[in-house]
Amino acid sequence: MSVHVVLAQDEEVQKFREATDNSKSGNYKEVLSNLFQLGTSNLTGPNKSVEFNSTLYGIKSIFCDSITTDKVFSEQKFSRNLEFNTKLNFDEQFNYKGFSGGITYALINQRDKDVANFKDTDLYKNLQFFNNQSSEIQFGFVNDLTKIHDDFVDELTKTGDKELSAKIEAINIAASILINKEFDKIEELSKSNIYFDKIITEFENRNKSINLKDYITKINKLRKEEYSNLEKKALWTVSLNGTTNDKGNNQKLTFGTVFLQGLKRLELDIRSNLIYSDTLIEKSVQRLELRNCAGLNYKMYKRNEQSVFEIKLYMEYNSILKNQLPDEKKNSFLASSDFRLRVTKDIWIPLTIKYDIEKSNFLGFLNVTYNFGKEDKNKLENK
Repeated sequence: MSVHVVLAQDEEVQKFREATDNSKSGNYKEVLSNLFQLGTSNLTGPNKSVEFNSTLYGIKSIFCDSITTDKVFSEQKFSRNLEFNTKLNFDEQFNYKGFSGGITYALINQRDKDVANFKDTDLYKNLQFFNNQSSEIQFGFVNDLTKIHDDFVDELTKTGDKELSAKIEAINIAASILINKEFDKIEELSKSNIYFDKIITEFENRNKSINLKDYITKINKLRKEEYSNLEKKALWTVSLNGTTNDKGNNQKLTFGTVFLQGLKRLELDIRSNLIYSDTLIEKSVQRLELRNCAGLNYKMYKRNEQSVFEIKLYMEYNSILKNQLPDEKKNSFLASSDFRLRVTKDIWIPLTIKYDIEKSNFLGFLNVTYNFGKEDKNKLENK
């Protein structure tokens, strides 16, 4: 009988990192990627683009296999919060119009902070304490189960008794849960597996200061508290991006900021962009405009704790601060909505619909976003 041994607290680190990633909406991941992101914007409109974004952490992960281990991961705060942005721009006929490039940095990234500091939580500390306390039972009592298991196998070989097969399976389950310290399963299965009562008795005999059932209740409570707050964490980014035309001349400089605040299934979304541009038509006309939007993103449907379908409703206010062009309004308001569908785990298809309140016009934009670059689960454990 052999069972793969994984320390309980390291398994919990993996689960927490996965749960944190699952808690992020498609809207969230478009603001700041984990590793790499490839996207297309405005496929049905005149100003199309192909975008590639990568965090510094993602780039480092290509060259450094150990970067996803817990110890190194916790030291990579700056790398995980810094994203490089590149974009190729095209016209309606897919003729090259220019290039955009810049950086995004997360001033506040509470989910990332929680992952990096997970080992400082009460949940992790209790798991670590329990792991130390239960070392004897892991190696001592499992050996007892192994001997019983081997005796049953020998007898089964001689007699073919089917009841022995059931007992062997029960021992395998008990030993697996014991070694992997999945003690929250013991209470549920104790009625159908006689070996769990022996585990509980043996554990409490060896660890007088801990009641196993009380421990299970405490761990489940701490785990629920940690995981239930994931979707409520804030993200605030600032970005600086430059755009050239097809001849390589500087055309536009954009300073932007995005603030997201989770409200369970709802997500407050506030954005602002200050844009300095040069028309470069006949003569240079330097313009300055401000674009703001605010709204709510709603995770309408979830599957396996992951958002699958989202709707974002928001208002846009745009203002020309300098050098308003002829026939151009200084201020404009738009009512907008984004419909975002998750096709696979990593591919999102966002559809944006804008309504010009003053002109009563509808505009539609179809985008595709692909998040890629996997963190190997085997690398998430301490080495």
